[in-house]
Amino acid sequence: MTLLEMVIAITVLAIVILAIAGSVNAGLGLVRKAKVQDIATELANGELEKVSRLRNQSDSHAVGGQFSYENVALVGQTPDGRIEPSSVQTVRGIEFTITRNVDFLVDAVPGEPNQQAGYKVVSVTVRPTNADEPVVTAKTIVSPETSSTPGTIFVNVTDAADGSSPREGVMINLNASGANYNRLSKADGLASFFELTPDKTYDVSLNDLSWQLKSCTPTQITPNPLGEETGTCFVYRTFTLGATVRDASNGGSIASNDYRMAVSFNGGGQFGSDGNVFNGQSPPPGALSGTTWTLTELATGRPLVSNLTYNVSVWAPGFAPQSITPRTMPAGYPSSSNDTVAFDLVPAVTGTASIAVSKGGSPASSARVLVVDKGTGATVVKYALTSLSGSIDIDLEPGTYTVTADPGSGTQSADVTVTASTTTTHTFAFP
Repeated sequence: MTLLEMVIAITVLAIVILAIAGSVNAGLGLVRKAKVQDIATELANGELEKVSRLRNQSDSHAVGGQFSYENVALVGQTPDGRIEPSSVQTVRGIEFTITRNVDFLVDAVPGEPNQQAGYKVVSVTVRPTNADEPVVTAKTIVSPETSSTPGTIFVNVTDAADGSSPREGVMINLNASGANYNRLSKADGLASFFELTPDKTYDVSLNDLSWQLKSCTPTQITPNPLGEETGTCFVYRTFTLGATVRDASNGGSIASNDYRMAVSFNGGGQFGSDGNVFNGQSPPPGALSGTTWTLTELATGRPLVSNLTYNVSVWAPGFAPQSITPRTMPAGYPSSSNDTVAFDLVPAVTGTASIAVSKGGSPASSARVLVVDKGTGATVVKYALTSLSGSIDIDLEPGTYTVTADPGSGTQSADVTVTASTTTTHTFAFP
């Protein structure tokens, strides 16, 4: 072998040795990281076990000397506890920094179990000195009760109007057989349920008249005693409309149970489509002022939001109809989630529709008579029963109406035209 050949052979051998050494070092690095992670996990679980023992042992430091729930807090924290905020520990030649944290969670709903219980979330982070090696974090929830390991459910309450804004003060309900809990969402939109029985499956729903539910995901949650289960509920702010209706001639309320209000809203918003109409129910006699309706889109039942405009129309017997169109919903949703409208209806010149109903040649008493305004397409203008003579006189504004009679054996309908200051007569004869 020549000197050149020997140099080449040594060079090739060195390259091979270096490659093998690199592979060995990489493998050793992975083994070390796995080893570090295992140790860190053991340390974190051990710290949580210490918290559990501290929580359950008898101790004169605790209230009443019964148990050490009060001790589950950091040294120097308010209130003061017995958990050191941090420490350094060396295991198998590896140095770890252990950081502990205790958060206080108040669960206060009047009439619910564990009122003002003050649950605590204890978290432990184990961090090796080498920044390239894995960090392990573990946590547990500590409750005042010692009887069982609790389950926890967190529900994020989000406004469906934009799909992202958290909403505070929304009442969320969890319900399972023999267990029913209500919690208000906090400023971050979180409704927190602690001390839940792990072997129950809870239905998630809304229990709040001021908000309406679009959806919850998931709709059912089973607590996990080893961690928290979470869900999200999307809600809409309910929009309410208060209506005041007055007689323009004297400023008084209109005492009639035939009052009608219709609200239609214009498209362009999430719930809008032209032509959908909300018909307010007829208020009881004398209660026409200050009546409040919750407006929803008929097809979906979802409440209207403030990026829509709407039209309001009012009818009352003996008065000219009145409309406000279009009307812009108040800005500032969801805080500005209500509006009021006022109508001063002008008394109208009326005529009379005199309706007679006979059956088998005799007057039909208590026959039902339904009157609908044919010209405007309004809802029912009048619903009445005939007298013992089988007739009824109805004062109406001038116009054409569809009148339907029903003595209990079928119906007949006819168009009746009413003119001012005159009486128009129509007779329905049933066999």
